[in-house]
Amino acid sequence: MARTRRRSGETGWLCRWLRRVGRLQPPPPRRRGHPDVYPSAAMVKAFFAMTVKKIKRFQGLWNYLNNNRPIRLACGFGGGLPHRRTFTRRFRRVASELGGWMQRAAQEAIGRGYITARVVAADKSLHPARGPLWHARDRRRRRVPAGLRGVDRDSRWGYSPYHKFVQGYAEHTIINATPGTTPGEARFPLDAVADTAQMVEHEVLRQRLGQLPTTARKILIDGQYDDTGLLSDLRGRKIAPILPAGVFRKAAPKSAVRRWAARVGAAGVNRRLYQRRRTTIEPHFGLDKKRFENHTVWFYGLANNRTHLPLVSFVIQVLMLDNFEQGRPAEDIQWLLDAAA
Repeated sequence: MARTRRRSGETGWLCRWLRRVGRLQPPPPRRRGHPDVYPSAAMVKAFFAMTVKKIKRFQGLWNYLNNNRPIRLACGFGGGLPHRRTFTRRFRRVASELGGWMQRAAQEAIGRGYITARVVAADKSLHPARGPLWHARDRRRRRVPAGLRGVDRDSRWGYSPYHKFVQGYAEHTIINATPGTTPGEARFPLDAVADTAQMVEHEVLRQRLGQLPTTARKILIDGQYDDTGLLSDLRGRKIAPILPAGVFRKAAPKSAVRRWAARVGAAGVNRRLYQRRRTTIEPHFGLDKKRFENHTVWFYGLANNRTHLPLVSFVIQVLMLDNFEQGRPAEDIQWLLDAAA
């Protein structure tokens, strides 16, 4: 009897979150050819459930939905489940759609007054790939040593001051870092995107500026974002870049936009504001990896990980929105994951 009640509670939590996901659906993208048999919303809900339940195989997802009718119906599969290979194929495609879902979640958080997102922070985090290490020398020769099994050939070597050299993938995330009463506004994810570990931070941020909320006025970024083109784009959008104090110390900025960025960063209020990176974006990645067991990525291949890593941030958005609505501490989502496990 106790097990039945527990199963019912898990289903109730997850069904409620799936309904919330449905309310966040952005306008469907236009595509040529025959329309999808299974709509994007149903697939996103299924992959949301997969992430919450920490189901790391598509056959496992199919089995879970097949044996759990309420969740299957809440996802939108009233007419039957797709084939496992359909889940595999559509998972890779969801990467191109997640930006719209995350933007809608951020708009809801701001529109309801849960956050203001006047100050945001951006950074990259590295995730080791599955399988053995494939050293750079062998990669250049396109040679996999004899006996080396299960190599993720899509993965690349990347470097960060914290993790040093890592073979795998990178997630680039933007979160709310607005100060306020201690400890400030909730660290709500606003955007996330993934690529190989060779991802270049300033290039990615330039591409994602359109995803920033219109309320953003300052962005906290480290020295890897020191790029004249990015600074120029931020100035055009009237967003002040706040970089580390040492970025402009080696040589006097020559261009007008760099002189502007140096003045912005040198202001005392912004120097103090920069310290919020240590309590916002940096802890976010550690909690992300701990809560969802994705220090090492779940999947092989770039196509899968372009979806998997941002999908985790979308799940965090939905759970935080639920906490906001219920009057609970917004960032306290671990017990929600435990309740749905």
